[in-house]
Amino acid sequence: MHSSPRQRGVKVAVWTLALVAAAGVNEWLARRTLSSFDIENFNLHGQGNDLSCVQPSLSRGYEPVPGTCGLDNDGARVFRDRSSGSVPPTRIMLLGDSVAAQPVWPRALREHLQTAWPGAPVEVHAYGVAGYNLCQELSMYREKVASVNPDLVLLQVSGNDARQSPVLMHVGDDIRYFIGSEFVEFPGWVLESRFLTLAAVSFLPRRATDFDSERDGYARACLVSLRDEVEARNIPFLSIFFPLLWEDDEVPPVFRQDELTVRAIHDDVGTKSFDLRPVLEAAGPMSSHRSVPSDFMHPNDATQLVVGEAFAAWIARQTPDPAGMR
Repeated sequence: MHSSPRQRGVKVAVWTLALVAAAGVNEWLARRTLSSFDIENFNLHGQGNDLSCVQPSLSRGYEPVPGTCGLDNDGARVFRDRSSGSVPPTRIMLLGDSVAAQPVWPRALREHLQTAWPGAPVEVHAYGVAGYNLCQELSMYREKVASVNPDLVLLQVSGNDARQSPVLMHVGDDIRYFIGSEFVEFPGWVLESRFLTLAAVSFLPRRATDFDSERDGYARACLVSLRDEVEARNIPFLSIFFPLLWEDDEVPPVFRQDELTVRAIHDDVGTKSFDLRPVLEAAGPMSSHRSVPSDFMHPNDATQLVVGEAFAAWIARQTPDPAGMR
């Protein structure tokens, strides 16, 4: 017996609803079971992260847990003057690694910029995450820029950017998702669904990549994309270079080369950058700036105060009228 057009229409509607419901259930489950998915793919430890403060991220490998460990609900450390009243603030978005996660210099930066720009309150939204590189910072920018709506984007740079492999890169309309020394490639629209992204990362064929010979190209590509995307919004883009806190006789050649590589990438791309090395050398021996004697990356609190003041003065010279940034 043949079904009527009405019955066929009902069947199509029922099947359509069933498929939509199944897709919704799969997406719901994927968003709640991500933390149990092949955890080694996400490199949760990063570089010095407290595992209670981070969780897996499909676009960045790992990400801060919002609302924990001194972060707001957007995953940022926010420095602001809470007595600012109703005047719209000048919002600064700071991207970087564990150096940008330190609290002292971003707070000092805000305070000195507030003095240089007295017309409106200044806010610094710091998205620093230990172990992040340029490609992860690019993904962070893409995911958070709409919620911050910044007037200025700052990038904290270190030799770390030359050594770390990317997690995710846009290559034309496609995505390359890196897992160890391999990557899978899939269309960019797949990222809209966590379920489809998990399926792509799990089941698509993996290709080998040689980071020792290719990492400079990845870092350069992510920096170019970050700069172009920021400037496409008519937002100033500035960077600050944190040198490793070595004395000349302590510098392993590989780390010296990392610093030279990162500087060369920024020079070639043409970003406006503030180099902290002359400031720190003028303030004392490089070893005197360490947070602890064995830590060659993170400045101590006194040095961070010097950094915040010097960087703020440089920024104010680059953008003397923050109202013009809006």
